[in-house]
Amino acid sequence: MKLKRGKRKRQFRLLLSSAGVEHVASKHENQNRRKPSQTRSIDQTMRQWKKVFAILFLFVSLALAKKAKEADPRECEVCISNLDMIDKMIPSEKKADKAAIEKAITTHCTLSGFGSDWKPNPALTSPKDVKMCYIFEPIKKSISTPFSMGMPKKKVCERLKKDNPEVCQIKYRKFCAIVV
Repeated sequence: MKLKRGKRKRQFRLLLSSAGVEHVASKHENQNRRKPSQTRSIDQTMRQWKKVFAILFLFVSLALAKKAKEADPRECEVCISNLDMIDKMIPSEKKADKAAIEKAITTHCTLSGFGSDWKPNPALTSPKDVKMCYIFEPIKKSISTPFSMGMPKKKVCERLKKDNPEVCQIKYRKFCAIVV
């Protein structure tokens, strides 16, 4: 009867132990054995890997948070600029009046008409300002409410961005200064 190698060894050890003979390990078996101080349990290994992954996760999340904080400084610049111009048109005693704010938006943006007959104010020199006014016209009430409460212009633009993401995507053309 042929037995597999592992079974033969086990049977041989059982035979020797039943005969009262202590098994002497071969040279090869002694080399593969580790000292008790060198052995690691699976739990210890898993704990070490968990620590490594936790530290790695921490670094990645910190890097993403830092990147998120470094927002584009030019974001919402056209919206903020137009709100500044509108704010300058409103007298200081009427800054909390929604009707006065809506009228200032209309004065700033519109020459005449509404909808398909809308004509932009010729005082608007940049096509980006005209586009922003085209966005502002239908949502005057949404602009006047936070604006009348004294909310900062950047916050007003961010609130408008929730309804229309294009509000903060419009940016002025970037000019590069040439040094001679």
